[in-house]
Amino acid sequence: MKKAASFFIFCFLLNSLSFAQQGMWTWMHGSNLQNPVPGTYGTKGVPSPTNVPPVTYEGSEWTDLNGNFWYYGGTGNNPSAMWKYDPSTNMWTWIHGTNVAWTAPSHGTKGVSALSNSPGNRVLGSITWIDKQGDLWLFGGLSSGGDWSDLWRYNIASNMWTWMNGPNTATTSGVYGTQGVSSAANYPPGRRENNASWVDNAGNLWLFGGLSGSTSLNDLWKYNILTNEWTWIRGSNTGGSGGSYGTIGVASPTNDPPAGWMQYAKWTDNNGNFWFMGWGTTAGLSLNELWKYTVAINQWTCIRQNTPPVVSASCVSNTTNIPEGRWETRTCWKDACDNFFMFGGNTSTKIFNDLWSYNTVSYTHLRAHETKANLVCR
Repeated sequence: MKKAASFFIFCFLLNSLSFAQQGMWTWMHGSNLQNPVPGTYGTKGVPSPTNVPPVTYEGSEWTDLNGNFWYYGGTGNNPSAMWKYDPSTNMWTWIHGTNVAWTAPSHGTKGVSALSNSPGNRVLGSITWIDKQGDLWLFGGLSSGGDWSDLWRYNIASNMWTWMNGPNTATTSGVYGTQGVSSAANYPPGRRENNASWVDNAGNLWLFGGLSGSTSLNDLWKYNILTNEWTWIRGSNTGGSGGSYGTIGVASPTNDPPAGWMQYAKWTDNNGNFWFMGWGTTAGLSLNELWKYTVAINQWTCIRQNTPPVVSASCVSNTTNIPEGRWETRTCWKDACDNFFMFGGNTSTKIFNDLWSYNTVSYTHLRAHETKANLVCR
């Protein structure tokens, strides 16, 4: 009788655990209509359950230190408005900027905050960071006149933008200076279609690659907030480089990823190393390469070169699993166990809604419908 009771309890717990891992989506806010949604701005600075941003594409996003979500720009009717979403109240607030589409940047004076300052219309993938003090940062993107090289900081408490670095006109050339040497004159070329960006343990901002004009890039840059200086760290200063793979899985001072664009799936592991996966080429190819940059030794490692995809059963992890090549996978996360997650993306002929996780210890991929499936640290 005791064995039967124990078996019943075991089955009940197993069933409960399996059910808990299924996960459910919840429609939280906004319209279920496509394209013609103009948005409802409400009163600037005042949250409301009826507020909602207009439909947009490839805007810029941050999560602040209090867990609020921030959104700026994007292709559509909202290229110069800053929005905040509070998950605890399920309400949007129009925070800054104009509700008039396609406004030009207003730089003001470099290094000086002002309520009238604004990056203006920014579309097709500006690069973003949030620093250790909680300020929001934005670099480049496509705006009036082309690709921009300007760097902006937004302070939440003052509700003001500050133009920090780079020119106040559209440019694609940049100033590389000497590799490895910071300078007040340095700044990266203007670029778009990219968000391969990281913050290191010292609080410096990093970026890699993107599209500058019609040229794809593989340059790696570091920005020191304290000195307000850029440093060209690695990669080509001419663009279009084929990179250098070296030995797969082995770091080397001669390794560099090839030039590309639409690099969005990126992570920082618990050891402070930078990772990115998947991007496109100007020839229209979609890649599933995986690269790691080790900050401490200034070296890239190609973890996996571009290869045909391999997909086993859902929620089964093994070393042969490989996601299909894709780009514009901006929806990416890291859990507490140092596992990376990636959702969706597209190629020139396909659009995906698959969810993958990657274990940085075992170097294995998992195609998962349940995001809790790989949360047990191994």
